[in-house]
Amino acid sequence: MTAVSFDDPELLAFAEQARMVSLPPRADVLARFSDMEIIDAVVARDGGYLLETSSRGGAAHPVVSSTTLMPIRRELVLRLGAAARHRHRMPRFELPTALPADFDLVERDDRAELTWQVAGEAMTVAFLTGQFAVNDALRFAQLARLPEADLMAAYLDPAARTPTLLQ
Repeated sequence: MTAVSFDDPELLAFAEQARMVSLPPRADVLARFSDMEIIDAVVARDGGYLLETSSRGGAAHPVVSSTTLMPIRRELVLRLGAAARHRHRMPRFELPTALPADFDLVERDDRAELTWQVAGEAMTVAFLTGQFAVNDALRFAQLARLPEADLMAAYLDPAARTPTLLQ
């Protein structure tokens, strides 16, 4: 599995499309992106990783957690892409609502845990968004296996209603 970073030129340029800029990391924070109102932060904690969000200087709220960085980066890309589409007044993607084959989804209290395989390695990501957790997990599952460059291009394409590889 390749190393995951948050400072590559492709991700930084993509973030700019959502008016998000990279802020310097701090202590246990591996990466931070902000539009000066919202901050999305990748945090190392308790042997795993979290993507947290905070708004207008308020307390950070966890969005997703995983023991590996790959799903954290993917969720960050999805959040940046949705923000870019909103900024450029493009409609949201129309995605299937069924769980793709080879993904397992388990609801636990106010979270949803999604499990799948990447190159023989089990991936698990927990969506910690309360009543929205299942929908967030289903959205993630639809886009989890698409190549990142294709996904970024689809998010920036005004004609795209859904990523081409899902059609």
